[in-house]
Amino acid sequence: MASEMVGEILKLAISVTLVTVFSLGVYAYLPEERVPYVEIETSWNATNPAYVDITHVGGDTIQASDITLQIVNASDPSDQLPAIKLSKIHGDIWRFPQTVPISLNTENWASAHPQNVIITVIHPRAVLAEGTV
Repeated sequence: MASEMVGEILKLAISVTLVTVFSLGVYAYLPEERVPYVEIETSWNATNPAYVDITHVGGDTIQASDITLQIVNASDPSDQLPAIKLSKIHGDIWRFPQTVPISLNTENWASAHPQNVIITVIHPRAVLAEGTV
């Protein structure tokens, strides 16, 4: 009777061990989460020249809290605005075909208000897009 119980306990221990080893082996083959893809279009705002519009023209729907916008003077790369979190100027999600207006009317420019700017869309794992206007 005792040997039957020991046998059952050993079978259970071996089964749990095999399931654990198999699970770890399968987990190693799972693909990593991919970096989101987005295409943007940049243009000067039609009604207010102190704003630049960034339009999501294709790709994945993106959580705005994951996106940082970097705006740099195209003629002087050292002249740039502080990084802007997209969630502070837009809703929770940025998807096709939404447009986000960004104010360039700020005292943070080292030189005069730039004629052309480079806008970079940054995700924590990659630079997603860049546009010049």
